[in-house]
Amino acid sequence: MKEILVGVSIIVLLIVTCATDDLMAQQMDGDVCVRGNCTNGKGTMVFENGDKYVGQWKDEVFHGRGVYIGAEGMRYEGQYVEGVKEGQGTYISPDGLKYVGQWKGGVRDGFGTLYRGRTVIYRGQWTDDRMMLE
Repeated sequence: MKEILVGVSIIVLLIVTCATDDLMAQQMDGDVCVRGNCTNGKGTMVFENGDKYVGQWKDEVFHGRGVYIGAEGMRYEGQYVEGVKEGQGTYISPDGLKYVGQWKGGVRDGFGTLYRGRTVIYRGQWTDDRMMLE
């Protein structure tokens, strides 16, 4: 009988602990850190709108390598600096356009290639999110 009581007590303690951890995991505005460390480290955040970010964090913002998946179908995989796309990255739009290249200040800037499927639409320089057509 004692063993059953101890077993039930442990199960209840685990349920209460998990429920408390879930409440503590919630962030502002209904966003939830579901895995890891979404403050400083590597973690997974699911946002209230259904978007998801998996990657590195610094001071509660994206910083380092990460993958952002939008609920509407967009995907970005690459570098972030203080929450902004910066450096090398790949963006796939909901309609299937794919950009592989450099980012600066959150926009395409530097050398990059735009694809539709396997077809190259443009390969070359970008400035402030615009193709630099010759």
